Amino acid sequence: MAGSTQRPRVVALKLILTVLVPALVLAVLLGKSVSSTAGEQARLQAQRHADLAARALGERRLA
Repeated sequence: MAGSTQRPRVVALKLILTVLVPALVLAVLLGKSVSSTAGEQARLQAQRHADLAARALGERRLA
């Protein structure tokens, strides 16, 4: 054989293993970090609202 030609199936498998799988893993990891950040932001916002509500109730009791 003069040239090393690979079957298209082998080339496709190599492409999937070297490009698509790491990209999918990276996307999943980024998605988790984004969702955990969004969850943290939602928790902080809920805590802020709770603090404001408690402060408003406390001021009403003093008045």
